[in-house]
Formats: sequence, C-alpha cells, structure tokens
Amino acid sequence: MHKIKESLTKQLLIIVAVIVAISQIGIISVIADVNEPTSDVLITSEKTNVGNDEVFKVNVKGDEVDLTDFKISYPKSLTLVSEKNINKKHIEYQFKASTEGEFTVNGLLKDKELEGVTIKVKNEKEAEKAKEADATPKASLNKSVVAEKDPIDKGTKNATLEYDVNLSAQKDVDFSSGENYLGFPYKVTINSTANATNTLAGVNLTFKIPSGYKLSSDGENSGIVTGPDSIVKEYTINDDGTINIVLNEITKTIAEFTIAIVPITDAGSEANIHDRYDGEILTGSIVGSETVSGKVPQSEQQTTLHGTTDYAVNKTAATAPGSTNRLVTYSFNVNRVGSNKEITLQNLKLEDNIPAGAIIKSSNNAGGK
Repeated sequence: MHKIKESLTKQLLIIVAVIVAISQIGIISVIADVNEPTSDVLITSEKTNVGNDEVFKVNVKGDEVDLTDFKISYPKSLTLVSEKNINKKHIEYQFKASTEGEFTVNGLLKDKELEGVTIKVKNEKEAEKAKEADATPKASLNKSVVAEKDPIDKGTKNATLEYDVNLSAQKDVDFSSGENYLGFPYKVTINSTANATNTLAGVNLTFKIPSGYKLSSDGENSGIVTGPDSIVKEYTINDDGTINIVLNEITKTIAEFTIAIVPITDAGSEANIHDRYDGEILTGSIVGSETVSGKVPQSEQQTTLHGTTDYAVNKTAATAPGSTNRLVTYSFNVNRVGSNKEITLQNLKLEDNIPAGAIIKSSNNAGGK
C-alpha cells in the first residue's frame, strides 16, 4: 500500500509539473513580461533604379528557420527570373522589369508582411539619370513593418574603389541589472586598396541597430567619433533608429571605427530595457554604397544576450465552503525581486507536489504573462 501511494504521488507530481511548466495553467500570477522573440530578415536590392527589360537582384538574409518559412511577394509587372539559395541564411532572387512605374518587392513570414524594397522602372535614358542620383541601396531589416528614411546623399553614386565592409561584435554579452549595464560596441572595418595617392571616397553606410537599443551618448562623447581626423565624417539618425554614416576619404587599406550602443531605458518607448530576455539574439547589420563594379558591400553580426533575475514564489491554499475540506484551490504567485531593470523572467517552470490521491479538477490562469 505504501508503494502504491508513493507511485501515485510521483504521477501526480509529473502531471502538475507538465501543467504548470508547459501550459502555465493552474492559478498562477506571473508578474513578469514575456515577449516572444522575433527574428530579423534583411531584404536588400542590388539596384533601385532600372530600365525596361533589365534584370536586377534582390537578396534576402536571415535565420535558417525564418528563411524556411519566408515567401517573396512581388507585383505582376515584375517577372521572377530565378531563385537561388546561396546558403542556409541567404536567398538571391533575380527579377526582370517590363513595365514603367514603381514596384515594391516585399516578403511574407508566417502570414506577416515584411517591408521590402521599392524599384523604379523607367526607360533607358530616365533610368540612367535616376541611377546617378541614387547614392545608396535601400534596405529593410524587419522585426515589424518599419518605414525607413533614405540614407543621406552627398551626391556620389558609387565609391571610387572596390571595398568590403565587415561588422563585428561580441558573440555573447551579459545583461547587468540597475545602472551598470553599458551596452556593447560594434567594430566596422573597411578593407580596400586605398593609399595616399589613390584614395577611397564616396562611401556611405547604413547601420541597422538591434531593436530596443540606441546609439550611446555620454555627455560630449558620442557612440561614433566624427571629425576631419576620424574615419567618420558625420552621421544622422532616423526616427526608427537607423544610423546613416558618411565616411571621410580613406587613405589606407584597412580603416576601422566603432559604434557603441546602449539599451533604451525610456519606459515610454515601444521597445525598451524591459523587453530584454535571456537568450535573445541581437542583430546588427550594415549596408554600404555601391562600388565601381556595382557590388553592394554589407555585413551582419548576431550577439546573444544572457542574464538572470531573482524571483520569489509563494503558494496559498483555500477550501471551498461545504466541501468538507475536499475541494482545495491552490494559488501560485511569482514576483521578481530587486530592480525592475533586471532582465525579464521567461520560460519559468514550477513543480508542485500535491497530496496523494488528489485529482486535478480544473485550472485557470488568473493573471500575468
């Protein structure tokens, strides 16, 4: 009889653990925001101004899981010539334009529309004029549909030399509570054949910052160093946080500068420090202006955020009147302990051992996320 009770207790423990841990049912009040992570999909166009019957490329980059579910969306005025999987994280589409006008190539990810790129199709002469005014390619980095402003244009269509851009950052970063969290920097490296007599000029960069972050600004110190003696001449920031960067003339083969970012702490912001969670993938991307051969240098870097939160759990019990103490309601309450700037509680699992012989009659979520 003792063994039967012990076996029944273990079975009930498993049932309660599954119900609480997986479904979060049971009367649980979780005072912690949990936001499902979203992945970034980068859609870029090789050209934004093309002529009739001209073939152009659209590149789509993102996580392997996202690209498996990704579908390209385009108007009938454009013809899909080819679709090529460059690798598990990169798909290249080739389109042909046959009608004059403005057409947008978008994406669909699990029935959610992702903003893409707009292509202007004109006759040959008008297309050449439009290309001369097109300083940088248009890019879209989607966590949601965001309207981006055009990067600043200093009147140069292409860079004067071939170059590559590489974006690097820490693979992992720790989230510290309180005011001690200072974010982390990206390093941007420009590789070219530039020297003192054959300089690289006309390079504009568009940096897409991870959602919930902004450029660091500590008094007079900015997250990007600018000036005549620096690699960066100037920069502007769009409403969505995208940073448009203009470089000075480069006179050496390797030129580097940093972009320091910090989390947004303003509670009124749509994406602030309270939305961070352990294991979140932070993605930064950078796209450069065309080279002389028409190549569009670009790079992407992913960083994993790690963090913990102290929390307390308590359990209360109440018996229903007239049930002769046979109908009991257990309530579980979870509270975060310490600064509310600590990382968000997520994937929390509770296990509860109920009395042997008890049967779960019903359950419900009384609050929390």
